[in-house]
Amino acid sequence: MKGLFLVVSVFLLTTCGLETFYYLPQLSQANINVAGGNNVSLNIPSLSQFSTLGANYSIFYRIYMSNHQTEIPLESEYYTINPTLSNDYNTLYTHANPANNTTVTTADTFKNRSYHELFLENPDSTNDIIISDVITSSGGLYNIIFPSRTGEYPYIENRGITDPVTGTFRRNNLFRAGENDNNNGIKFDQEPSRNFFYSPELIEKTDHPNFVNNDVALRNQVRTDEYAYVSMYIVSVGQNPVNFQRIFSKPTHISVFRLTNLY
Repeated sequence: MKGLFLVVSVFLLTTCGLETFYYLPQLSQANINVAGGNNVSLNIPSLSQFSTLGANYSIFYRIYMSNHQTEIPLESEYYTINPTLSNDYNTLYTHANPANNTTVTTADTFKNRSYHELFLENPDSTNDIIISDVITSSGGLYNIIFPSRTGEYPYIENRGITDPVTGTFRRNNLFRAGENDNNNGIKFDQEPSRNFFYSPELIEKTDHPNFVNNDVALRNQVRTDEYAYVSMYIVSVGQNPVNFQRIFSKPTHISVFRLTNLY
């Protein structure tokens, strides 16, 4: 998969008296193919050459309430969907822009925009799965599907693993970040559930918004919106071997998807 990375190696800057900086490769936008507004294919290169940094991939998301309906959200519609979506997209683009070498992506990059790591339902356990345990350093081909029909659960499909029971590619339903998960240090309740569906209960916020639906952005404090969308970014993630803090590549925007109703 030579040439698929915008950056193809760990860059170590070591000079007398200066800290060593570790850089991970950004996933190229060319490796992301969005079809029909609700289906995205990810061609994920291997990170095996970054094994000393424990590198893998993660996805960060945020949900946006809206009164605007569209099946294929375009960048030109982001402000109409929700002004906060447009603002977040423009702010994060300073990090995502491959030509911008002046910004450094950290956990606070996402935390400050109320973006949280994606989790997955574990069909074999009551414990959930963080996305980085599925999109590993081995890379591979994955599909993220947001079905357009009411009541169908959004899921990720690993096209490299076949389910022995169904004979289809391995699927895991998408989960919002959980109450007991890291969430960039923020713990919050998910109303009405951890699944990615539209519901009026998504709008529910207490006077302490960090504690309920911290992953949801209202539209100008409106509480009657009838639609919801989710924006996602993918990053490669590793660990600084010196201070053991997480290190991130530049993020790459996957897409914006409309959430359907559960019922």
